[in-house]
Amino acid sequence: MFESGDYGSYGQFMAGMSTRMAEFYLKLNDFESAIKALQLSAEYAIKFDTEHNPDKPRSSLLFKNIRIGYIIMNTKENAAMSQLKLMQLPQFEPIRDTKEFIEIEEKLKSMQKKMVNY
Repeated sequence: MFESGDYGSYGQFMAGMSTRMAEFYLKLNDFESAIKALQLSAEYAIKFDTEHNPDKPRSSLLFKNIRIGYIIMNTKENAAMSQLKLMQLPQFEPIRDTKEFIEIEEKLKSMQKKMVNY
């Protein structure tokens, strides 16, 4: 569906789902996979924050040339800031002090901001 990497408005959803996958891996004590899922989550969030243009025609096969338009967010935070908040949940405690987790946090912190037009 998104073979071209053009997730449009779904980019933020993809970031959130990757964070949920990290939580699942933590329940299995699979810390390496949890970190990989969080890295993917950060990539989706940053891509959404930096590349999302609601007026740009979609390039993926299913949504070819469709303009999605603006979406209404129920938050004043960008995707990076939302991901940072999710990463503060207690279930991430087992990996919170790892080098990789801290790197993901720092990457997201550098991109976080409040939305201006809320």
